[in-house]
Amino acid sequence: MGIKNLKSYSHGELQQQPSLLFENTTLVSPDHNIISGYILIKGSHIAGLGEGATPEDLLTDATVIDASDFLITPSFINAHSHVAMNMFRDLAHQQESMIYKLFFPWEKNLDKEIVGALSFPYILGGLLSGTSTFADHYYFEEGIILALKAFGLKGIIGETTADLGSAFPSYDKWQGTKKWLESWP
Repeated sequence: MGIKNLKSYSHGELQQQPSLLFENTTLVSPDHNIISGYILIKGSHIAGLGEGATPEDLLTDATVIDASDFLITPSFINAHSHVAMNMFRDLAHQQESMIYKLFFPWEKNLDKEIVGALSFPYILGGLLSGTSTFADHYYFEEGIILALKAFGLKGIIGETTADLGSAFPSYDKWQGTKKWLESWP
């Protein structure tokens, strides 16, 4: 098929390729050096990475892409996020007891679908800045998981439960969370 420039592909087209070989690119290597070289991706794994010209044995069965105008780096991990809470950003930071007066009353109106929809702007912003993994804990995490899956991203997820002082303080919330965790595929 010949070498195409990375700009010739959409994200969806790249995801459909079983093996991708990015040549002539600038890379941040696993030991944090900046090198000029190549990287071979097979499925979701890095199968080859190196400085200089691509070895001939890596050229078989891969879509070869000239990435000479690009920098390829490891992605970031957001180690503490509340992706659906982007709606609260910059609201009432000076207000006393804002969590109890604003957040908890608003959060009582949430459900899985709303939380999933509210997650999209935050996840997209993270993706555009190079973040591919989110550690998140909030309510209705199933909605956040579905949003992450829609973007093809990873997550470390924990459902927020509390018996006192939250948007959903109750023993029933804990039982629902436990049931959800036990039945999650």
